[in-house]
Amino acid sequence: MTPRRSSPTGAGRSRGDCALHSGAGIRPGLGRELYGAFPVFRAAYDTVRGALDHWLRLPLAAVVFAPEGGVDAALIRRSESGQPALFAFHVAAFRLWQSWRLRAIPLVCATTGRSMGPGPGRQPLSPG
Repeated sequence: MTPRRSSPTGAGRSRGDCALHSGAGIRPGLGRELYGAFPVFRAAYDTVRGALDHWLRLPLAAVVFAPEGGVDAALIRRSESGQPALFAFHVAAFRLWQSWRLRAIPLVCATTGRSMGPGPGRQPLSPG
């Protein structure tokens, strides 16, 4: 995959792919398909989950992968489960993208949206 050249001014800046990880919008089963399909995603998710489970009331997988409509599935919408679930998903997605040889430049992100972006002249995610 070769970056295309484009810019609003036509000055030839390199255009790469971009990914934005939101701090909201968690849903039951987030990442279930990726977890089942990609060993890289599963390994990264399990590493993060293992580190976080010690601090949570219920194991993260029990909440994230709970059957829809089940008692534990509703807990994903609470911050104490939803935020760790998003973090584990984002780390696993990042590792999956790396395995596809996408080069990521870290983003500074806040759920309030106050500070987002890799900095001037840097692309968040590009082939490499």
